[in-house]
Amino acid sequence: MRYRLRTLFAVTTAVTVVLATWQIFLAPYRREAGIAALVRERGGDVSQKGAMLAPLLRYFGGDELFYLRGFYLNDSCMEPEVFDSVLKCRRVEFIEFSRADVYADQIGRLQRLPRLKCISVHDVAFDQKSLAAIGQLPGLFEISISTPSFGEFSDEDLAHFRNLESLQLLHLLDTYVTGEGFVYLSKLPNLRDALIVGNVFNDAGIASLGRCPHIEVLELQGVDVTDDGLSGLTTLTNLKGFQCSSTPFSDAAIKHLAKIDSLESLELHGTRLTGRTLGELRSLKKLKMLHLGYLTLIEDDAIPELSTLQQIESLYLCGAGFSDEGRQRLKMAMPNTFVGFSGVPYQRSTSESP
Repeated sequence: MRYRLRTLFAVTTAVTVVLATWQIFLAPYRREAGIAALVRERGGDVSQKGAMLAPLLRYFGGDELFYLRGFYLNDSCMEPEVFDSVLKCRRVEFIEFSRADVYADQIGRLQRLPRLKCISVHDVAFDQKSLAAIGQLPGLFEISISTPSFGEFSDEDLAHFRNLESLQLLHLLDTYVTGEGFVYLSKLPNLRDALIVGNVFNDAGIASLGRCPHIEVLELQGVDVTDDGLSGLTTLTNLKGFQCSSTPFSDAAIKHLAKIDSLESLELHGTRLTGRTLGELRSLKKLKMLHLGYLTLIEDDAIPELSTLQQIESLYLCGAGFSDEGRQRLKMAMPNTFVGFSGVPYQRSTSESP
């Protein structure tokens, strides 16, 4: 009887310890679930990621094993009760501020988040002190700024980011950056990816961007860059991918792109190319993917030029004016290349000339 009582006591103690330990283990996840609910109640949102063992522990509370990896914060979420709660989530990797008043002291407190890698700013009332505070966040990997309502985010503001040695991606959408401010970022050792949207960015900006030697991927949308302005990209000896859309480049632009020997992927959408100079790209031995989207002036007479690009592995032509016969001719002329057509073929009016 004595041994049975000892055994029962030992089992009871062990179960109690296990349950207590499990509750202690669950406590941080439950706390973050409460923070997520608070943020959503104020009109924000969160990004969650399941813990490693969550599927296996579903029947033991595993459904609660999620931690918060990102926040989408609006103005209501910047109230102390909510923002202070956000700072307790130490595994947060990104924060997006949208239509909010954000102050320098709040940005400075983000240094408490050791895993924070990305900050996005959309329609946010930032001042210069707040921008300077972003530039002091250690380990920042990505910055995205779009349509700021606080004033003109311009070239001089890029100077705040000049010491972010870990910065790899910079996205500027509809700002007042002409591009000349990239001179401040020319010494950043890891800046590899830039996305620029807006018609303020110009040829001088391309020249300054060309002084950032580590850029590998560049995307331009609706910028005010001319054919000759693209010559500024020839100094980017590590540029592997270039994408441009809604910019009226002509055939003259190809001669500049053909000088970027490191190019592996080239995408041009919504330009004025006719295709008659595309053969110049055959000098790019590393070029494997060419995507020509909605280049409405490309027709069957561009086939001789395209067929010289035998190094291309994938060629995509969207919305071009090829005839059915022309499509077959192009595929036969490039037997080792995947040639894809999609979109509605362009029908030029009789009054329009290339």
